[in-house]
Amino acid sequence: MKVKCGGCFKYYDDEFGICPECGHYDGKPAKEPYQLYPGTMLANRYIIGNVLGFGGFGVTYKAWDKKLDSVVCIKEYYPSGIVNRNPGTSNLILFSGVKKKEFEYGLVRFIDEARNMTKFNAHKNIVNVYEYFEENNTAYIVMEFLDGCTLSEYMDANPDGKIPLDRSIEIIKHVGNALKDIHEAGIIHRDVSPDNVFMCKDGTIKLIDFGAARFSAEEAKNFTIILKPGFAPPEQYEQISDQGPKTDIYALGATLYYMVTGVKPDESTNRKIKDIVEEPNALTPEIPQHVNDTIMKAMAIEPHLRFESVDEFEKSLNAEIKVTSLKKEKRTKKTKRLIGILFLLIVLSSAATVFGLNVEKKKQDVTLNPADIEVWIAADKDSGTEQAYQSVIDKFKEEYKEVNIKLVTYSESEYYSKLSDAISSGKAPDLFMSNELTYKETEKANDLSSIIMPDDNKLYFLINLLTANNYNNCYFFDKYDNYFPKHKQIPSSFNVPVLYVNTNLVSSFTADSIKSFEDLNEFVSEKNKLVVNTDMQQVFKDTFGKGLGDNIIKGTADQFAKGQAAFYFSDTSEYFDCRQILANEAGSYKVVSINTDNLMCTFSTLWSVMSKDEDKAAAADRLLTFILSDNAQSTVYGSKNSVHAVPINKDALARYVSSDFGYSELDFIKSNARKYVFAEKENA
Repeated sequence: MKVKCGGCFKYYDDEFGICPECGHYDGKPAKEPYQLYPGTMLANRYIIGNVLGFGGFGVTYKAWDKKLDSVVCIKEYYPSGIVNRNPGTSNLILFSGVKKKEFEYGLVRFIDEARNMTKFNAHKNIVNVYEYFEENNTAYIVMEFLDGCTLSEYMDANPDGKIPLDRSIEIIKHVGNALKDIHEAGIIHRDVSPDNVFMCKDGTIKLIDFGAARFSAEEAKNFTIILKPGFAPPEQYEQISDQGPKTDIYALGATLYYMVTGVKPDESTNRKIKDIVEEPNALTPEIPQHVNDTIMKAMAIEPHLRFESVDEFEKSLNAEIKVTSLKKEKRTKKTKRLIGILFLLIVLSSAATVFGLNVEKKKQDVTLNPADIEVWIAADKDSGTEQAYQSVIDKFKEEYKEVNIKLVTYSESEYYSKLSDAISSGKAPDLFMSNELTYKETEKANDLSSIIMPDDNKLYFLINLLTANNYNNCYFFDKYDNYFPKHKQIPSSFNVPVLYVNTNLVSSFTADSIKSFEDLNEFVSEKNKLVVNTDMQQVFKDTFGKGLGDNIIKGTADQFAKGQAAFYFSDTSEYFDCRQILANEAGSYKVVSINTDNLMCTFSTLWSVMSKDEDKAAAADRLLTFILSDNAQSTVYGSKNSVHAVPINKDALARYVSSDFGYSELDFIKSNARKYVFAEKENA
């Protein structure tokens, strides 16, 4: 009699008592005590079978879908070291304290991974995701089962450990097709490697695992980076770095290098110190020069030397565009750079004569004189904000060692009374948060307009324009004079009104944006009430022309997080509070953008400088410019335990809403930024 194996789900003759295909037998335990035992039921639909693979952040199982009578693959979120499971049971045991916070952070990232993957279910070169759900104190992703092997296994099966050139290029083009669409959607895979390229028996090639190369940390300030040595570019090893499509292009080139040579490239961090990677045709002489140069350009240590896109990489592989050897390109760029520097020096020298500025003045603009400054911030204890700003200050002091900075932190509740007292007594800090100060209190603050746009009557306009240039690097500074006509304050972050939706309560609400209250009205009812943030009732009325009523009531994010409201109107400052709905097991959520005309937003953190000492004022100005930079803003606003606001720096915002930080559901902010408006401050 034929029976179905409970491990691989293939049929075999029951007289054997054990599956000849996979060795499974009834009652056989899992490979590891913490793994789900074969036969475990999930979602009352999926029967767990053999373990296909496991690592530091999850376990992948073969499973049987009872509803569709087919084999599927199920990935379980199981971060080893911070959870546990008793053998033979299903529920995860969650530790408390820091480990619980780390688990919750990773769980959101895991669900984000599933959400990202569902966008590409129609793509032939990307593994399909059928659904994702939460159960057993964790989450699961249900994917198509791929029959075949990874590229790593495929290469191991080849006698010489490498793949012929034509076949290698064919494989890499399939991976490139997947990456093109991923990049088009604003997502970076960040773990392209032979382990994540799957060779199906039917000839299909799939890019898999959208979650292995993700950040995991108890706090965002200490990101641990998961990556594949040899295939990850140097920027992936850095805590805060500019990652983008070029990150995947490096990995794509390294994968092709490995395929055609059989040699894994040296780790990129080693290459930064001493690059000993041999060119491909030195190891495999039959590789054409244009393919050799294409691979080396894709694997350039410096991102600006790599291809701009996967499409450009492929055209170079096909010899449709000419690619210069990396060594020659470096020599050419170095020569051009030297010529440019020489030209700039000539221009600066000539300009100094024209404008009559002395050398000491120029030097002061690039360097800083010794100064002791005090910086005040408002931050509640254990919020992570103080640590984030201290990290930014420490980084600043690496560059400006002559400046001593004392960071003073008061709780939100006492900050402004302390600050008002200091200002009235003539002991104001040099740089400070000034959100709630009155016009009279900011009247003596310094003019900050030169931080937004350097004075074009001075020679160092050119230096500032090329280095800081906050005017172009930050959103909304083109209207700075409207918002802050007195130039006494500068914003470093902002928040945008949004609608949070409990998708468990209103699964029929599928819109990603709303343009009017009518888009929402049919879903609001006595059962599914719309809760409006207590402090945003006027904003709600101005946005939708609608006040509170029977089914529109005021309330808090906590109500939404506990599953007591289907809809919650607030802004992005409560984004992390609303995400607690997952930890509370009160449902799942989505963030819906509001696309009405003249959507009124708010600047979150405002800064002022109040120092008449020239050296202190210069140091405070320079630190404020540093706070507005990409890296500093990513440090401060990249953590759910830090400032609850959106960074104003364009590059930092792009990273914030990308898969790097896991907040890609807020990507609409970047797209709609030009539409947002803010209240104009007559006295600011």
